[in-house]
Amino acid sequence: MKGKHLIFIVIVISLLFALFMTPLKYDLLGHSQPGKLNLTMIPEKTRIQEDKVFQIHLTLTNIGENTINVWRMYEQVSYDIFFTKVDGSIVPYECGAISRVPLTNKDLVELDPGESLNCTFDSTCWNLTKGEYTLNAIYDTTSPNEDIRKPYWIGKINSNNVTIIVE
Repeated sequence: MKGKHLIFIVIVISLLFALFMTPLKYDLLGHSQPGKLNLTMIPEKTRIQEDKVFQIHLTLTNIGENTINVWRMYEQVSYDIFFTKVDGSIVPYECGAISRVPLTNKDLVELDPGESLNCTFDSTCWNLTKGEYTLNAIYDTTSPNEDIRKPYWIGKINSNNVTIIVE
C-alpha cells in the first residue's frame, strides 16, 4: 500500500513540476483580456515609381469600452505587412526574419478606449516591380511562448486593404 502512495505522490509532483516548468499558452491560463481593436493602414502614397521607397503608417486603436493591455508595435513580432499581387501571390519579404527573446510585461502598453498606438515602416524590404498590389497588415498576439504575466489582449486582426500601383 505504501508503494502505491509513493507512486501517486511522485506522479503528482512530476505533473506539478511539468506544469510550472513548461510554457503554457497564455489564454489557457485565463489571463486574456477581452477588447475590441482596429488596425488601420495608411501608405504615404498609393502610386509610386518602381524602386522608390515609401512610408507605411499603422494605427492600432482600442475601439472597445474598456482599457486593455496590448503588445507594443514591433515589426515581425506583433504585426506583419504584406504585399499581394493580383494573381494572389505574396511578394517575398527580403529583410530576413528576426530572432528574438520572449516578450515580457515591459512590452505591454495600456490602451484606454479611443487611444491608439502608431508606428511607421517603409517599403524597403519588398521588391515591388511594375504592377498592382494589395497592401495589408496583420496584428497577431497569439504566440504561446511569451513571458508576460499581466493580462493582455490575445488575438489576430487584419488591417484594411490598400491598392498600390507601381509604375
